[in-house]
Amino acid sequence: MNQGMRFVLASVLAWGAMSVAAAATLEKVAFDGDPAPDPGFSYHRRFFNPAVSDAPGQRVVASVRLVPAAGRQCIVKFDPGAGPDGIGACRKDPSPEGHEYLRFDQPSINMTSDAVWAASVSFGLSGIYRGTSVVAFTGDPSPAGPGFLQRLSSGVITDAGDVVFKSTISGGAIVAGVPIDTGIFRCTGGDGICRTGGTGTLQTVVLKNDPVPDRPGRKLCDLEAFGVSTFGIVFRSATALDCASTTETPLVGMFRKPFAGAVTTLALHDEPSQPNTAPGGTVYDFFSNMPSIANTGIAAFQGRTKGLFAHYILYFCDPATCPASPPTVAVEQGSNDGAGNFFTRFTSPGVSDVGDIAFQSRFVGQHRGQGVYIHRVGGAIDNVARNNDIAPGVPGGGQFVRFGPAAMSSGGKVAFEARAKLLSAAGRKEGLFLFE
Repeated sequence: MNQGMRFVLASVLAWGAMSVAAAATLEKVAFDGDPAPDPGFSYHRRFFNPAVSDAPGQRVVASVRLVPAAGRQCIVKFDPGAGPDGIGACRKDPSPEGHEYLRFDQPSINMTSDAVWAASVSFGLSGIYRGTSVVAFTGDPSPAGPGFLQRLSSGVITDAGDVVFKSTISGGAIVAGVPIDTGIFRCTGGDGICRTGGTGTLQTVVLKNDPVPDRPGRKLCDLEAFGVSTFGIVFRSATALDCASTTETPLVGMFRKPFAGAVTTLALHDEPSQPNTAPGGTVYDFFSNMPSIANTGIAAFQGRTKGLFAHYILYFCDPATCPASPPTVAVEQGSNDGAGNFFTRFTSPGVSDVGDIAFQSRFVGQHRGQGVYIHRVGGAIDNVARNNDIAPGVPGGGQFVRFGPAAMSSGGKVAFEARAKLLSAAGRKEGLFLFE
């Protein structure tokens, strides 16, 4: 580990210690009708796909619609405190390379408040953007050999400033009948720009048809959802002994890859899972939603099991013990939230550097509902917000009635979109909230 990486990890862990030591508060970041950074505009309805960091000031980023202009969907960096919010980019605005923004992927933000997002732009092109800079774009050479980047998506910035994204590849190699047409790539070093004229270096993290070393003969056939940190990536992929086969049934798995290491299998379809109780046992059935990985390498992901225990589980995999020992259960369908409610279904988990896991879940009990929770590394479940809890900062008062997925920072901050029932007027409106 180099000196710069040690500094980043030390800083992040310091933020985590601060967040644990300080009294946690739930606060409104923005709400439907609040003024937006553009004069004359206000936020309207949904706050899509938030991400959160431990930066001071603007530390939450999300995609949100602004009114009165129709279709003005923007990437906005939010300061939950007294500081101003800032717009990163808006639909139909010119993109830095001279095209027009059409659609945004989920944005990300790091501990220095740098935001990154993937976007499709005019003429069927796409790119990875970091503020006013273009990190990578359709037609850039693939670092994996022959071919060019084609459809770029899922841009994520790490606390160290590296940018990781997924891209299809046009004109790539064909190996034993398998077109090498998809990869996950990292732009690192220099000025963070991995195009002609930039000084960053574009590296291949993992490619379609790469081997799975701990499952001899097995290959990665379809790179799917992934999470990123300074440690590396955790990702879901379909696998097969021959990715060109039309008769072999692929097995989907969850995998982790350090930036300076090999792919390791965390969980694979039909292999034993926890809990694994005789007789009958339990095996992995499938994996859904987005996995996440901390700067310490701790991975969290959702799986469904079949066998003796057939239900949904959020798993935890610490590289100190896992996958030498199987991923352990953090929270599972039927677990109690401490208030007499029982979890049924989960959204994508977020994980902090100490191993706390944030998640949204539906529950059953005296009433059906949903909430946002934190599973602490010691096993305790903390309630962040549930149905009918007071939504802070809502003009005239409000109560939570619906929640989106929970995002978690390295230091343990939790951001989520939620709908609130207004207490002073008829109707329901959306807002963005932060637990820190």
